Amino acid sequence: VMKDYFLAEKTPVAVIIPVKDGKTYLIKEWERGVSEVGHKFPAGRVDKGEEPVDGAARELKEELGLEAHD
Repeated sequence: VMKDYFLAEKTPVAVIIPVKDGKTYLIKEWERGVSEVGHKFPAGRVDKGEEPVDGAARELKEELGLEAHD
């Protein structure tokens, strides 16, 4: 049963980060809709006037503290 939800009217972006030795970063966080911890790629919404690539870079910085390059 979903206890709460929200609607986002912004364009979504997700970031998949290939790293050394074939490993990829995931975020571990509480998923309210299913009431359990889940793993997912860094993701979020593109802000008004922001390009998707810039939104992805911002989400990467916000969620993992990593700087995007190329």
